[in-house]
Amino acid sequence: MDGSNAKRNQEKGLELLEKTLEKLGCLPKHNIMNKKEFSDIFARMDTLIIDVTEQRITRPSNEEVQPDYYSGKKGWSNTPSPTR
Repeated sequence: MDGSNAKRNQEKGLELLEKTLEKLGCLPKHNIMNKKEFSDIFARMDTLIIDVTEQRITRPSNEEVQPDYYSGKKGWSNTPSPTR
C-alpha cells in the first residue's frame, strides 16, 4: 500500500472511530485549542497522563532549526545508512 492510500485509509478509520465514539457518548468532553484552555481545564486535576510517543520526522535543512528536532537517540536518523 502506498503512502497516499495509507493516509486515506487512516482518515476513514479515524472518521469511523469518531462517529462510533460519538454515538456511544464516549467522545472527550473538551476540544482544546490552545495552552490557556488546556491550563484552565486541567489546573484542577490531580493527575494527568499524556501519551508522548515520539514520531520520526525528516529534520529541517535549516541548521539553526535542526537542534529543535534532534531526538538524541543513537541511530535515529532519516538518512540512509551506508551499505557494507
